[in-house]
Amino acid sequence: MAIERLSPALYNQIAAGEVVERPASVAKELLENAVDAGASHIALEMEDGGRRLLRVTDDGTGIPRADLPLALAAHATSKIHDLHDLDAIRTLGFRGEALASIASVSRLTLVSRHRGEGRAYSVHVEGPEQEALVAPAAHPGGTTVSCAELFFNTPARRRFLKSARTEGLKVREAFCRMAMALPGTAFTLVAEGRTALALPAESGPLARRRRVAAILGKEWQEALPLGPGDSRLGVEGFILPPLPQSVARGDELHLFLNGRPVADRLLCRAVKVAVAQSGGPSGMARAVLFLTCDPGEVDVNVHPRKDEVRFHHEREVHDLLLSCVARALPAPLDGVDGAQDALDLPGLQPLPRVSASLPPPAPRPRHTAQDQGAVAAAQRPGALPAGNPAAASEGGALTPWWEITPHTALLRLEGGFFLASDRLLSLLWAKGRYLLEMGEGRVPAYELLMPFALTLSGDEAISLRKAAPRAAAAGFRYRISGMRLSLLGVPLYLRGSDLATTARAALKCLAAGDTGALALEVARAAHGSAPPLGELIAALGPHALTEAKGMMRAVDLVGMAQDLEHDGS
Repeated sequence: MAIERLSPALYNQIAAGEVVERPASVAKELLENAVDAGASHIALEMEDGGRRLLRVTDDGTGIPRADLPLALAAHATSKIHDLHDLDAIRTLGFRGEALASIASVSRLTLVSRHRGEGRAYSVHVEGPEQEALVAPAAHPGGTTVSCAELFFNTPARRRFLKSARTEGLKVREAFCRMAMALPGTAFTLVAEGRTALALPAESGPLARRRRVAAILGKEWQEALPLGPGDSRLGVEGFILPPLPQSVARGDELHLFLNGRPVADRLLCRAVKVAVAQSGGPSGMARAVLFLTCDPGEVDVNVHPRKDEVRFHHEREVHDLLLSCVARALPAPLDGVDGAQDALDLPGLQPLPRVSASLPPPAPRPRHTAQDQGAVAAAQRPGALPAGNPAAASEGGALTPWWEITPHTALLRLEGGFFLASDRLLSLLWAKGRYLLEMGEGRVPAYELLMPFALTLSGDEAISLRKAAPRAAAAGFRYRISGMRLSLLGVPLYLRGSDLATTARAALKCLAAGDTGALALEVARAAHGSAPPLGELIAALGPHALTEAKGMMRAVDLVGMAQDLEHDGS
């Protein structure tokens, strides 16, 4: 078979098969061109999920009249000029095939007015065989690209498109990814003639947090900050604490490298490993990361869609990102195998010592025997001198303990010997402190900047209305309208926690009147550094430790000694 050179129509169709998969692919390419043009406002319009029409308008530099025919030609671009430019890509688009590929499978109109010219011009093509004809047009500064009837000339590919709703959601995802990457640029999304999302330009140190929260939801206003990385890889962004295994919802991971949305497997793996090491569900993460590096250290020309990259020093980048994410997350609970309750959420740490104005005294709530022991422990702060063994005393009773590691102690309690970590002990201490403050009506409060909304069942709404006085003493302030609860304030200890999980769990405890479970939920979400083992054991005392021994790992020292004796005989 003879070798023949492909016609422009044929190779444009082949390129379109790589670049243009669905309307969202077109939206991504057109949005990238608008960003590269230096636009301060970008608008995206779609009809029928983008199948009938996709239009992107920007106020960027525009395209000179002489360059308009080339803008729709294959392998023509203003963004690279030689091989050296390809080694350090600084723009989102650069391959020079997007507009030509889109034009080959749609009816495309481009209208632009360059900043250096006095009027606008348009060019229109339909399919791969059309000649680009330039004509005068009316348009303000910038560019509008309209892509109508996608795949009108390739009906087989059009049949593979999903419903208008599904394709519209994919277009919205592409729009939101670009908007998150550029908080300083205003974005508007118009769907089926209605404004679906209007994002004003943000500025200042909180610009990225505000833009992320506007797109992903209010819970991201309280997300944990990340960064700063180092000179090799700059890291900024936000991460939500891991959800417990029982309520894990899957990934919500958004990565940006030098302003480019990416879905790189190396970067995703580093984030997920760090989350798993902190005690979160394996392979799941909820984070928005903005990474920066020298463009010469990364190759972005490894996939036609430009969403995968390859680093020249992959191992260093992986380890650095893993370390940054791990530092931002709460440390895992370790050294305790039998702590079923304590293992539900990672990063159990004691409540911070804070000062706050005292609310009016509230009636002292009723506690279980274990809760009373925890309250008593919170009233006995103190430290023991280092020793091995050491003892904490309460009314003449002794609790011998041995320091196995700097973070793990072996306790001798009623029923035998038990291993406990400082994380578990500090959780018990934090629970007692919160119960004490709740009983005295002096829980420090934190007013939310924006009310946090939760939907209730009928029984929950009734119970929480009745529990409002008890909730106020516990540091919670809310307003209920029908089945909707607006959370206005929480205990200061919950600041920075994932309210979507923590607040709902705490409110369920309030509705059920379970003060002990409420205190445990608040203690789990608190952050701080654990006191030394000796201080924790002395503060808790034998009573609280004995009540909590079911959360510790039992150690059969007698059996071990008998085995050693048998082996030596």
